This record gives sequence, structure tokens and C-alpha cells, in this order.
Amino acid sequence: MTTNQYSSLFRLAVKCMKYFFLGIFGFAVVYFLSVGLNLPKVFAFLLPFMTTWVLNLGIIVLCLMLVAIIFESLR
Repeated sequence: MTTNQYSSLFRLAVKCMKYFFLGIFGFAVVYFLSVGLNLPKVFAFLLPFMTTWVLNLGIIVLCLMLVAIIFESLR
């Protein structure tokens, strides 16, 4: 039986990154559905909200991942 050798910070960073990418995938699905159903106003309504939050959350997740990688390499 192998133990989990990664720190809790690294596991948290990976989990945050996973849900961040799942959220981006969800917005991509909404975009393709709105284009396919000829409803461009739905995505045009979400676009300003999405760009602000995705950019901010992406920077936070990236910084969290970088800190976790640095701590893992120093360990």
C-alpha cells in the first residue's frame, strides 16, 4: 500500500486547478450550445462576467500552484 506523499497544499492546488478547468469547460459547453441553438445573446450576457472572474481566478490558481510546487521542491 502506498501512502500519499504530496503535501496538503499541493493537493489543494491540484483540486483548485481541476475545478477551475471544469468551470472553463462548462462555459465552453454553454458557448457551443448558444451558438448551436442560435442564441448568441445568452453568451454575450455571460461574457463580461466570465472574463473578469476567469482571469482573476486563473491568476489565483496559478499563484497557488506555483507556491505549492516551490514548497514541494524544497521538501
